[in-house]
Amino acid sequence: MSLPHITPRGIAAGIFGLALALRLSLLADAADSPYAETLLLDAQEYQHLARGLLSGTWGDAAARTYVHGILFPAVWAAVEWCGGGLFALQLLQAVLGSLTCVLVYLGTRQLLPPVGAILCGISASLYWPFVLYGVQPLATTLVIFLGAALFCWLTRSRPATWHRHLGTGLLLALLGATRANTLLLVPVAAWVTYSGSTAAGVSARRSLFALCAGLVIGLTPFIAHNVSTQGTPLPFEGAWSLYIGNNADADGTPYARQGIDWQRLESIGFRDGHTATPAERGAIYLSEATSFVIDQPLTALRLALRKVQLFWNAFEIPVSVDLAHYEQQTFLGRVLPLTFGALAPLALLGMVINLRRWRRWSLAYGGVLAFLLSGVLFTVCARYRLPAVPFMLPFAAAALLRLRQLLHRRQVIPLLTHTTGLMVAIVLVHTGVDAAQVDHLRPAWLRGHIYLVQGQVQDAEREFLSALGHDPKDPDVLNSLATTREHMGRTGQAEGDYRQALRLAPDHSRAGVNLARLLGRMGRFSEAIAVASAALAADPRPQMQQETLVCLGTLRLQSGDFSAAYADLRGAIEIIDAPQARYALASVCHRLEKIDEELQHLQQAVELSPTFAAAHLNLGSLRLMLGEMKAAERSLKRAVALQPKLATGYAHLGVLYQQTGRPDLARVALATASRLRSTSQRPPPTDQRR
Repeated sequence: MSLPHITPRGIAAGIFGLALALRLSLLADAADSPYAETLLLDAQEYQHLARGLLSGTWGDAAARTYVHGILFPAVWAAVEWCGGGLFALQLLQAVLGSLTCVLVYLGTRQLLPPVGAILCGISASLYWPFVLYGVQPLATTLVIFLGAALFCWLTRSRPATWHRHLGTGLLLALLGATRANTLLLVPVAAWVTYSGSTAAGVSARRSLFALCAGLVIGLTPFIAHNVSTQGTPLPFEGAWSLYIGNNADADGTPYARQGIDWQRLESIGFRDGHTATPAERGAIYLSEATSFVIDQPLTALRLALRKVQLFWNAFEIPVSVDLAHYEQQTFLGRVLPLTFGALAPLALLGMVINLRRWRRWSLAYGGVLAFLLSGVLFTVCARYRLPAVPFMLPFAAAALLRLRQLLHRRQVIPLLTHTTGLMVAIVLVHTGVDAAQVDHLRPAWLRGHIYLVQGQVQDAEREFLSALGHDPKDPDVLNSLATTREHMGRTGQAEGDYRQALRLAPDHSRAGVNLARLLGRMGRFSEAIAVASAALAADPRPQMQQETLVCLGTLRLQSGDFSAAYADLRGAIEIIDAPQARYALASVCHRLEKIDEELQHLQQAVELSPTFAAAHLNLGSLRLMLGEMKAAERSLKRAVALQPKLATGYAHLGVLYQQTGRPDLARVALATASRLRSTSQRPPPTDQRR
């Protein structure tokens, strides 16, 4: 079939326009979704690292995240540096996703007739997972875009010059700097470069040298970043992902993303102490995964085969994104027919059909196998296998064209053979996986958390109760429900929910700390200290060790055990020097009459957090007591500027004005303090899932 009146440039523009229109439509349709403004899980980590890059604290930020590559956070940081926010980032991703569809079209023009290439481009535009992930603040869109760019770069006819091979290496480096598992494409690209150079009569050695040079040049900043922040050339998260995919409890999916499962997995890396470096933690995970494979080879083999089955199954395993919500609540989610369940059988048939021409199709075969191997080595889910789709689309189009050709020529026997093969592929893709067993997202819990963050406690409680309806013994949901009920003032119910969570999971440190704080507010200090001590023993992670020690120190301060409180809080700042720990330690020093040390801790608290109103207040009050009037006034004014309803700040300012001979200002400040005290409310508690 020829298309004489449409130029390739016009076709590319049409594909881009269709793809962009669909992505912008989804953005508009999902604007009222509870997920639209609140970032969760991986997206939170990407934003955290992006802002670390902007603030100059990227080393500390990278050491505390599980982001595999720096490139996407760098793109996010660039968007924010230019003044854009989340919506601007999503618009950029929509453009990149649309360009991906164009690259798929351009790349497949060398493998398929024009109609087949157009079919690939349109299919990429209409492919629902591409559309959905194209507007999510995740690295997936960038990985797919760069993968499609590599596919297009290697398939289009160009002179086999060193510039071209250098560009191949640079593209591979960009992929690796976005997500390290894409480096599995390196041998695929090397083979294509070698075979292409040999066929063109060009030195394959020089071509591969140029590719390696581009790869080294491109990866050097990425490796330098990893070494400076983690002490390893590649991210330690690779070993973490390897362990998640290869242990006695693994099911082939990234089954732990938050809550008690996350705590238990993360704690393994700190089993030798909370001072473990990322490199040391990575060594632990690598050792554990290797031991599993060596000690239980048959179990490991069955798990690997299970991952192959998951990779080719129609079910989109959700991670970080509530796929079912978008499929049910958006127009495009309901009407776009092209999903993995439709694509995979055709791609499998196309791979069989083209086996005899494997050299010509080696890049497409290699791309699919590279991401299949990634799934077998690590884990499988919807967005982890999505980068394989640009390499699968040409096979699917080839299968459709072959079926059309056989039907047109009325070749009955070959048509029946191909149709039978397609039916077998459909059965393989649509059977063998129980969706309920591999779906670990717990969407009602996620939505409840969003509502809790937004202060919509009634909606949060409804979602948490819905989540308990699915699993009444989920300690994470019980912890979140307890936090919500505590927020609503129903402390009795909250205590019961916290205790039920701890009965189900005694090592649930988050529930333990939350319960200890609640008991402390109720004045039951001995119970609170016992619960917090158990949480401290259960969780070796430095963030929770520090937070729990602050909780213990605060409880002991309130109960009058100042020496023990001092020891706890000193231990907390030795783990992580945080403003809240310094603030609490200053309060203990005040009780122990260590005034100089109290002043030091308060000064450090406001240096660590310049917007810490309570620390500014106490610093101003202390300076007022010491007679440092100018410094005291600056601190107190800063406190009330940060928190205009801070009654104590105005009261202390009133005293300061009285002592410095400014009665009018004193009268106004004291009146403001009196008015604010009559309307003050206690701030609500917060819920944290990791």
